[in-house]
Amino acid sequence: MINILRQKKGLLNIAFSTLILGSLSFAMVFKLLQENQSEKYAEKDINYIIKYHNYKLFWDNLSQSERKKFINYQTFKTFVKNKYGNLKIEISNLALTSQNNIYVQFKFIQNKEERIPQYFSSHRFVFKLNKNDKLESVGIFSINTPIIIYYKNYPPQKMNLPILMLHRVAPSYPPRSNYSSEYGYKLDYSLTLTTSVLEQELEYLKTHDYTPITLNRLYTYYYYGFPLPKKPIIITFDDGRESQFLYAFPILKKFHDVADFNIITGFVGSKISKSHKYMTWKQIKILYENGMEIESHTVTHLALGTLPVNLINYQIQISKQTLQKKLQNSVQFIAYPSGSPFRNNNIAKENILIQRLKYFGYVGGVLDDRKIIINQNLQNPFILYRLRDSNINLQGFIDLIHGNII
Repeated sequence: MINILRQKKGLLNIAFSTLILGSLSFAMVFKLLQENQSEKYAEKDINYIIKYHNYKLFWDNLSQSERKKFINYQTFKTFVKNKYGNLKIEISNLALTSQNNIYVQFKFIQNKEERIPQYFSSHRFVFKLNKNDKLESVGIFSINTPIIIYYKNYPPQKMNLPILMLHRVAPSYPPRSNYSSEYGYKLDYSLTLTTSVLEQELEYLKTHDYTPITLNRLYTYYYYGFPLPKKPIIITFDDGRESQFLYAFPILKKFHDVADFNIITGFVGSKISKSHKYMTWKQIKILYENGMEIESHTVTHLALGTLPVNLINYQIQISKQTLQKKLQNSVQFIAYPSGSPFRNNNIAKENILIQRLKYFGYVGGVLDDRKIIINQNLQNPFILYRLRDSNINLQGFIDLIHGNII
């Protein structure tokens, strides 16, 4: 059958039209993609599926492991419809890499009402089939792809969601002899969370039905209706210290948890003292490859509220570009150094910064304002409150995530 179709290019149109009806296996379609004219038919049919909401075709061809990510068909349909239903897709390249794998280059056609990350026009998605000819990867339809913003009025929504902020994680507090100044020592001491307490915290979260999620997952829920777990919580790490990789990362893996790591790109691989080192790019990539989300913390950790616009642009644009180039992924969230300008309640500076962040493709930002707030307004994604989780014991942590003053 396949050989006959390869010999008769005129049957390609029939083959891809049959794909719409769902009666041709994905394995056979992937083999047909070796034909020169296959791109336009694949493009036509993917757009057909999106336009007419025929998502059942993709659902029927998903593997069991991929289906589990979406809970059920209705969840999958709602997510795909809300995220991609208003977009038109172009396919610029198809390449069959092996019998069961294919790379697909997608490009979204955007209107003025949409903000589409560059990731979607420059990334090559791989579709993989398992031995039963079911899709193990669904490319653009994955819940892990970058957030697409539509310019419309999303409804106000507030929810109790603790967002933790951690810095230095180590087996013990730093010794004074490692520091050349009293200030550096006291700062690192105040920012330290011991590994034993971190493990107790994650054990508490697990036994009390909390589920760590990422910032991306939070806004996949808000914008597209993808369900959140019953008691979500977000764990963030600032600065990109090596201690986070050496000590926090193994504990996160032990509990199968995820976190957001906010990286100061200009400090990567550097060393300030024996107790104050920064991760290398190799270590950051390992975090990313293990499901951690990597976000911006600017280039050199300057308080953005104190800078002129040209330097704000540099700090937020270059850090984002550097991370995206190193990771080949979209970076959409930022942690504001020292919480500036939000901690200073400078509304004019806040508005300027948010406008610049939107211009460079950011979706949201997390604060450091030293307040105990767990109620988040999802309609204001650039003003997400965090809880400083350092120099604390387990009971202090329990009080913290319940919004109690400690």
